[in-house]
Amino acid sequence: MTFSIVARCPKTGHFGVGIASAVPSVGSVCYQGSGNAGVVVTQSWVNPYWAIDGVQLLSNNLTASEVLEQLSKADPRTNLRQAAIVDAQGEVAVHTGADCTEVSGHLTAQGVSVQGNMLANKQVLPAMLKAYLSSAQDNFQTSLLSALTAAQAMGGDKRGKQSAALAIYSTEEYPLLDLRVDDHLEPLRELARLLDLARTQILPYSSIMSTRTMPQGRRDEDIERMLATPPSER
Repeated sequence: MTFSIVARCPKTGHFGVGIASAVPSVGSVCYQGSGNAGVVVTQSWVNPYWAIDGVQLLSNNLTASEVLEQLSKADPRTNLRQAAIVDAQGEVAVHTGADCTEVSGHLTAQGVSVQGNMLANKQVLPAMLKAYLSSAQDNFQTSLLSALTAAQAMGGDKRGKQSAALAIYSTEEYPLLDLRVDDHLEPLRELARLLDLARTQILPYSSIMSTRTMPQGRRDEDIERMLATPPSER
């Protein structure tokens, strides 16, 4: 009922997830991530604990494959689940249950996995992976969005489109960026608009937020200038 991408950026080490669906609020329960640990997406007949528990296991230094094995053993309905994991080393582990609604499946490359179910056709996933890999020199967020856009251009979710989300995890347990479109006629177009907005009005502030090692956050002359500059001029 959904298509998604999870990846680790080879240039920055950031983790990312992009997801879209013909149901509302797909970003609310389908993924979790943590900087320096990894990211997990769960879909089809969603079990949110695959994402919640998966990130905790990644934080305990289990590999993506080990995490997937543990999650599968703990769930008696793995035949209905679809999930993908990327760990801190860029290892990918992915599962598409035998009873996920067709067209379903997944494709992987180094540090990235694309997956979907109830897809319009078998061309959706190849188009998705190609778009991501061919935009590897672009900004990471742009590459993730390009993958979602390519999937939608091929038909995406065969029932239509309604919601989308994109998240980036850097070095902290909270996301560097977490954008969600919960109900929209053109969710990916709206997600692209929000991403443009985030580049001037959200991401600049991430450099001054509290971290585990610097709970006071940062304030320096460059940041003061940034705060004094109108968003339209940044």
